[in-house]
Amino acid sequence: MQWTLEALRVAAGLTQKELAEEFDVSSQTIARLENDSSNINVAILKKYMTKFHVSFDDIFLGKKYENFVYYFFLQQVRKEQTWNQNVIRIVERKKNWLNQFSLKIH
Repeated sequence: MQWTLEALRVAAGLTQKELAEEFDVSSQTIARLENDSSNINVAILKKYMTKFHVSFDDIFLGKKYENFVYYFFLQQVRKEQTWNQNVIRIVERKKNWLNQFSLKIH
């Protein structure tokens, strides 16, 4: 199961200020990491892993990763749409060609 940094903190019943004091950082740092943890400091990441007994793989690392997945998915969808549009054009051309051919036969 993947956890966001905010979910870990909330599940433990801690405020941002309380966690910041425990990690010896500002509450603004905790808020920033909860908003986008993709640039998390290794020392703080280790504190999260130790405090909440989770592995690196259990922590969702924020918007950059999420955006990467979204744009990769979007790129795949666009490729598929382009492929589908090309197939439709080919089928339409074949259909038109067959219609023209059948008109010439009769």
